[in-house]
Amino acid sequence: MIISSFSFCQVTGLNGWNIFIDPGHSQTENMGVNGYSEAEEVLRVGLQLQDILLNQTDIDTAYISRTNDQQQVPLYQRTNQAIKLSHKNLFIKTSKALFIIIFLPALVLVFFGPQLFNYVFGSEWTEAGVFAQIFIFYYF
Repeated sequence: MIISSFSFCQVTGLNGWNIFIDPGHSQTENMGVNGYSEAEEVLRVGLQLQDILLNQTDIDTAYISRTNDQQQVPLYQRTNQAIKLSHKNLFIKTSKALFIIIFLPALVLVFFGPQLFNYVFGSEWTEAGVFAQIFIFYYF
């Protein structure tokens, strides 16, 4: 409904931009309760986004990592594909920004996890603070 309301808009100012759309995993991974496949829906949204970008903007190119549900493209291949398509700078900038965003909260959890959980959630959450203190390293 929302997408159709924007169907007559022409967005300008994106000339010179290249976008890489990654609809993620494929086939029927992550099946929902009623047989709903997240992968299939995400692919449909990605293809619609590519169509909108190519037809309703002045964007140069909108790449997409897969075009059907039979393609299996592992994460490392999708990452390499994005880097090869000259998105290395954006990838590096995004990675650095995410690192900076998580760094300070991670330090707080490393040094004060149990105390913080105890103070915020109560004494029964102290052990969860210990787990957070350990598992925060998996984000890096």
